[in-house]
Amino acid sequence: MSSVIESSKAGWSARATQYAQSNLHKAGDDLKKLLALARPTWSDICLDMGTGAGHTAAALAPHVRSVLGIDPSEGMLRQAMASYGNLNNLEFAYGYAHDSNQQSESFDLITVRHTAHHFPSIAKFLAEAKRVLKPGGRMVILDEVTPHVEVDDWYDGLQRLRDASHRRAYLMREWQDFVDNSGLRWICGDDRTTLQIDVASWLARGSLSPEDFYIVYEHFLMADTKERSIFHIKFESQSATSFVMPFALILVEKPLE
Repeated sequence: MSSVIESSKAGWSARATQYAQSNLHKAGDDLKKLLALARPTWSDICLDMGTGAGHTAAALAPHVRSVLGIDPSEGMLRQAMASYGNLNNLEFAYGYAHDSNQQSESFDLITVRHTAHHFPSIAKFLAEAKRVLKPGGRMVILDEVTPHVEVDDWYDGLQRLRDASHRRAYLMREWQDFVDNSGLRWICGDDRTTLQIDVASWLARGSLSPEDFYIVYEHFLMADTKERSIFHIKFESQSATSFVMPFALILVEKPLE
């Protein structure tokens, strides 16, 4: 295991409490939209990849037969168990999106929320999802997305400054290409889901140093007119207070044949 991956896992373990307490992750409007698109049923056996503090897995549990949440961060898994270990049809286990340690064709539904932008390889993640999905099974992905190529560099730079484990906020056309090349079938997808982000809280969840806080706030000030408009950045006394974060919401399925 590389030192970079180990460092990332340790970082996420340190943030587990903040994410467990985050109302945005517990019950954001994006979670409601994910559930509506997933259409969970009582017979579904579900896998939540990159479960983090377990909020998405727990939201699924009342609607399905069983849910397994996997994550490579032991601290996040401990927090998920502390929060939701009382749910009889919900379990948590160690695993990666590209290597879930689960049997082939085991799941009717996979959910992936707020985590794909951390994955080292989208191709390997989709290959693993295809492997563990039953024929006809479906997957819902909800993840940070870059809304326009002209703001790609600024937005990706912002995400990297706030979180070194961030890999990429992809464009919708990139997601379409990933799915088309995976053997999964694209059912629908758009980037109309947004969340209003409080900058101070967002940075606090990143466990940044005071110096890094300053660098991120400086990056907001460097945003040009287009970036300030697209992300609806608000300032008070030359300090960014909030912005609108766009998300891709995508439904794919594994073909029957």
